[in-house]
Amino acid sequence: MNCSSPGSSAAGWRLGVALLGWALLVAGPVDGQVPPPAPGDTAARPAVDTNDVTGMLLRAEEDTRARVPSAPRVGTANLLPAGSRIILTRDSIEFMNAETIGDVISEVPGVFLWRGGWLGRPELPNYLGRGATSVEWLIDGVPFTQLGFDSLTVDPSLLPIGWVDRIEIEQLPGLLRVHLMFREQEVLAPWTRLSVARGTYEQARYEGILQKRVVGGFGYTVGVSYDISNGFNNDVGDFQAAHAWLEASYLPSARFGARLRYRLSTPDRDPSLAEGTPPRDTLARPLRRDRGDLEARVFFAQRNDGLGRQIDFLVTRSSWSYDTLRIPYLEPDFSQDLIRAGVVMTHRWAQRSVGGQLFYGSKWTRVDARANAGWALTERLTAALEWAYQVHQDSRASYWGMARAGLALPLGGGLSAAWRVGQVVAMPSVPGDQAQSISDGELTASLEQARMGARVSYTRTAAFSPVSYYQFAQVDTIGRQGPTEWVTGHLRLAPRQWLVFQGWYSTALGTQPEGTPPDHSIITGAIRSKFLRTFPSGIFDLKLELAAENWGDGVLGRDRQGTPVLIQGATFLRGLIQIKLGSFTLYYDRYNLANTRLTYHPGLRQPAQAYTFGIRWSFLN
Repeated sequence: MNCSSPGSSAAGWRLGVALLGWALLVAGPVDGQVPPPAPGDTAARPAVDTNDVTGMLLRAEEDTRARVPSAPRVGTANLLPAGSRIILTRDSIEFMNAETIGDVISEVPGVFLWRGGWLGRPELPNYLGRGATSVEWLIDGVPFTQLGFDSLTVDPSLLPIGWVDRIEIEQLPGLLRVHLMFREQEVLAPWTRLSVARGTYEQARYEGILQKRVVGGFGYTVGVSYDISNGFNNDVGDFQAAHAWLEASYLPSARFGARLRYRLSTPDRDPSLAEGTPPRDTLARPLRRDRGDLEARVFFAQRNDGLGRQIDFLVTRSSWSYDTLRIPYLEPDFSQDLIRAGVVMTHRWAQRSVGGQLFYGSKWTRVDARANAGWALTERLTAALEWAYQVHQDSRASYWGMARAGLALPLGGGLSAAWRVGQVVAMPSVPGDQAQSISDGELTASLEQARMGARVSYTRTAAFSPVSYYQFAQVDTIGRQGPTEWVTGHLRLAPRQWLVFQGWYSTALGTQPEGTPPDHSIITGAIRSKFLRTFPSGIFDLKLELAAENWGDGVLGRDRQGTPVLIQGATFLRGLIQIKLGSFTLYYDRYNLANTRLTYHPGLRQPAQAYTFGIRWSFLN
């Protein structure tokens, strides 16, 4: 299927249609609205107003409390030892004021985010030195695969963070598994979310979502998002991206439902060039594409409380094309299609779980089969097993097994261990890339109390050849790393209820691997007050935060001549002021407070004293 668009006008046209449809739906009459005033000539009308405004308001209030069934999540019912995954709800995401999903991932100890400059540039995570394929992405249970000229690395900065209602991050030895879950409407009253942000270098973001459900089970979602930012200092080009989310659902009960969803993404990112006089080297490659994802889901659940059996049938079709008018030197009419169909089954009891999934893909990874089981063996001891087998094109295969166990200790203490062994093909879309053996293990000790929390992990990863990042043109390869030992730690201190310090630290012992600094840390201090004496209802919330990110000298990789590409040690400061009144949030976020000219990637500077400010507001119509 060829989904090429005729240019930026096509992306704008699609966005305009989506915005118009969303605006019409928001502007349409709903139960909670007061009727418009009568026309000037009312002589022929009855003298008594027959509109029962009070009744309408009462019905609208009832709709805000009337619960409707919502679809259960896909693939997250497996029982895991405590501390195996990080769960972030919508409130948590907004409280940390993550501008992008990359900001969220960077909070995981051991993640170094390759940032390409200001907002809108690439943000690519590297977890424990495993490179471009160190993170596995799923959207509502469906594996999310990058398409296009770079079919290896998902850029989380291109995923609209305002649509995500919940993020679950599983920390496997040498791998992160990120579940992105979109919002589900749970009451009859229409729900709307608006977000507007502005910043330096013409940065702007506009987001809107409308969700509506009716008693019979039918519902719909309309969402739009538009991001834009301009270059600075003539070394970074412009960026704009339009996104649309259209969904129709039928959920008569929590035991059965169906959903049809379409997502459109049209990013347009200019290349980043080195400073100096032309001709200048390309530091980050351009990105121009149209991507559409059509997803269908039908589920059956035995119970409506999360226990019992659940089976999900999923079919997706993802299409990608570039604009030949804007990239004339590439072959014309280049496009990609990926069809994926599968079934996910789980059975959850109070103290154990079993599950499995089987996906068929039309290219690259033809078969993806997985199984898992978990047991709460005692009140304090939990164990989990996982197995995966994948068949790739050109008769290649990946297979691995993992065992995890966790022990809860008195006074909030805990011990856990994980071991993953097998073979993985890092680049299924690249012919000739062969499987690499892995044997990765991790030991973790933790302590969680009201005023303090601590977590220390020791991880040993096997020898591995990491995959480099296509977007960054100067780093052609990342050198093979031998067996590597990692130590990561997280500490939280709350000396007062309104004062919290927290941060994490990661370091590699022995030989330093390429692709990530040898030591890396992020530390934040936050003051939070609800001014309960003035606002006893708790509706007011003030947050002041200062964050510092620091790392040492290292090697990112090697250029085409094999010369090491060095990264200098740096410190970046970031400040936040955030005020929340109920569901209305106002924030001011300032970057690079120390005005450093150092970079996450050589040549791609972070603007000094750059800022964003904006509002977020969600409400029931």
